[in-house]
Amino acid sequence: RAGDGARPIEDISTRMARRLGKSDWNAVGAAWWKRLEKNGEAKQIDWIHGAFASHPAEIAMGAAQVADVPWSFAGHARDIWVEGGDLQSKLRAARFAVCCTQSGAAHLQSIAPACAGKIFHVPHGLILPDYPFGNWSRSREILAVGRLVPKKGFEFLLRAFAIIQCEYSDARLTIIGDGPQRKELMNMARGLKIEVVWRGALPHDEVKNAMRAAGCLVLPAVQTPDGDRDGIPNVLIEAAACGLPIISSRAGAIGELLDDNCARLCEPRNVEQLIGALRDVWRAPEQTELLRAAARRTVETHFDLGRNAQRLVQLFRSL
Repeated sequence: RAGDGARPIEDISTRMARRLGKSDWNAVGAAWWKRLEKNGEAKQIDWIHGAFASHPAEIAMGAAQVADVPWSFAGHARDIWVEGGDLQSKLRAARFAVCCTQSGAAHLQSIAPACAGKIFHVPHGLILPDYPFGNWSRSREILAVGRLVPKKGFEFLLRAFAIIQCEYSDARLTIIGDGPQRKELMNMARGLKIEVVWRGALPHDEVKNAMRAAGCLVLPAVQTPDGDRDGIPNVLIEAAACGLPIISSRAGAIGELLDDNCARLCEPRNVEQLIGALRDVWRAPEQTELLRAAARRTVETHFDLGRNAQRLVQLFRSL
């Protein structure tokens, strides 16, 4: 799936909770396991992994306690910074935990220092042949992809685009994604008298096609007052892999993927820097070419899915 702009898939644990009418996620996990046993589906399961540190980890823990099998979980962004719940208890009970960012792993280690030895950094990655490095279109099609939520910082992109559209009559802004801020952002765009193409959430292939046609991708992420922030958004890894010039911010764990050698980075909430970065993409095309080539090399070195998945396989086999 391409970042947070892809069409969402309902969480199976949420559907399970609705059927069972439970608010205790551990109980949901226990009930899930008992259902597997009743259906004869539990015999081949010798490990349970919760894909997020919030309620999926609690479900995994509840199931593992009933099943008497080891379990583990993964942490990403909001699930550890905002919705983690009692992370100390989860870390003590789990066989290990992985986090897709270095900053996230360090946060988990600070929460439970005694468990630091079983908390590992395992980055996300891509199947690189699916993202061939392409030619830069040099168009003034600005693309943004992500859930329409405050931490993505799209309100600052709209303000920047209001200035850019006055300077470049052929500049266009397309936003892919949906979320609770949609109405607010659309009203803001109308108030700024700017034209934005709102495409909503799209299938992965359509997001990839939009990236191939765009002139740059902008993700002006911020940290919100409740502590929510991005990890490394998947769409940034994908844009870097296919050679789409990137403008982003120094927020969350974005700096673990991008630095000034492979992207134009702004301070969060700084509209003037966003405007300057957009100008630079077009005014300094030679530098833009260097940045996008360096971004591809970064993905090849650190975000190869096969290599990174093997790290997780080794953890399952060794612990």
